Amino acid sequence: MITTHARRTDMLALLVAALAAYAVQRLAWPLAPGRDFLNYLTYYLQLGDPQPTRHLLMLFRTPITGIVIGGLLDMGGALLLEAVMALCYSFVIVATYLAGAHWSRAAGILAAGLLVLYPPYSSIFHFVATEALFSTFLIGWLLFTVATLRTPRLWHFALHGGFIALLVLTRPSGQMLLGFVLFPLLLPGLVWWRRSVAALLVLGVAQAVLFGWASYNSIRYDDFTVSRGSAAVVPLYRAFVVDRIVQPSNGPATAELARLVEQELLIQEPYTTYNIDLETFFSSGSTLMWAAPRQPVRPGVGLGERLRPAPRGGY
Repeated sequence: MITTHARRTDMLALLVAALAAYAVQRLAWPLAPGRDFLNYLTYYLQLGDPQPTRHLLMLFRTPITGIVIGGLLDMGGALLLEAVMALCYSFVIVATYLAGAHWSRAAGILAAGLLVLYPPYSSIFHFVATEALFSTFLIGWLLFTVATLRTPRLWHFALHGGFIALLVLTRPSGQMLLGFVLFPLLLPGLVWWRRSVAALLVLGVAQAVLFGWASYNSIRYDDFTVSRGSAAVVPLYRAFVVDRIVQPSNGPATAELARLVEQELLIQEPYTTYNIDLETFFSSGSTLMWAAPRQPVRPGVGLGERLRPAPRGGY
């Protein structure tokens, strides 16, 4: 996609510069697991499991990041994954130039050049997590938005709805991008009824995809939601798993929680097999206490290791 002031020579030069920058940076930042990397691998492995044991994890995450990371590792290992990360970074640089070149060639070169020279941004493409994919999809959507500004077509707005759904299914916080439904209403050059139809297309396509995903979660995990979100994680996850300051003696609320855990949870598998008592439940710092397995875990498959107290510290 060539925007108004873009030149192919600029694009080629920026592509080479981006790949060179990535190659130099990888000397200091060889590809490494990013934040929640193991969660994304777990998600990928359990996505096709007829009896997933970490159903709360499956509801907390959305599918795109896990599928991409796990799929690339399955197909070509770390080398393929790093090659894709390098291509994503290069695409972001060139797409930034193209978006800026909608206004002027200098704006495109300046924006892309500054991005190449800003290592903190490029660092996210050296750590395998959702940030690299979300950034890639987001800049691709920005570039398509620039194309819409130039020549708005009704079918463009259906694709905008698809982009929003893609971003949400990559990172749940992308749901805030549904506010883009206001964009068609502000576009010059469209009569009022076309603006209204365009807004409905954005909202309708995005909501249809997200409704489909929520329906899938309802069928598979008995929870009609796109993502459970972080309301129960911040700050309670840290208090329970990391700092381990949630105790039955804290007050009436935690005493009631302890009663329910003892009477309704610890009498089920796999807790009975491993003789998990109330003290172990609250003091172990295990994520298996925080997000209880939905299905029994067979003895001897590593649960005992997972129940060892985790080291204290940050996330």
